[in-house]
Amino acid sequence: MSESKKTSISKLLFELDNTTLVFLPSANIQVGDHGDKSKSNPLAGHRVAQVTVEPEAGTNIKATTAFFLVQHEISDLITRIVCAHHLRPLPNPVAFEGSTYLIVANRKPWAYGKSLDFRWGDEHALPCEDKWTFTFSVKSGSQASVTDQPSSANQERRKSSL
Repeated sequence: MSESKKTSISKLLFELDNTTLVFLPSANIQVGDHGDKSKSNPLAGHRVAQVTVEPEAGTNIKATTAFFLVQHEISDLITRIVCAHHLRPLPNPVAFEGSTYLIVANRKPWAYGKSLDFRWGDEHALPCEDKWTFTFSVKSGSQASVTDQPSSANQERRKSSL
């Protein structure tokens, strides 16, 4: 198995209409100007983020199918957004547009997370300050969109089988 195959197998995939806790390993980066280590590193220590992915208009076949077609792309985007936010905070909300979808990322303070004791083995993991909600919507008129109505070919087959 090639190295790229191994990487893609272990990739985190977010599901539509689901909430996931994501473990973010400690970031070993220098903080401050010109490597000034006298400033504290806000990224020291493992972190846990709460991530919810929801459809804009409720769960339906169109949203579910459209999401499935871009699930890997969306999951990669979400992972990058949550990780990048700790290096340089992003505006709230922030929207990302793909060829067939729009995803809007919102974050709110995660008060409940502060009451939890997260661990990775013997090591503590701190809750992230914010929880994330990613709202997925299918762009109207997109080529990859799927309608909730049966195709005309399927309707014809049903009529002929009656």
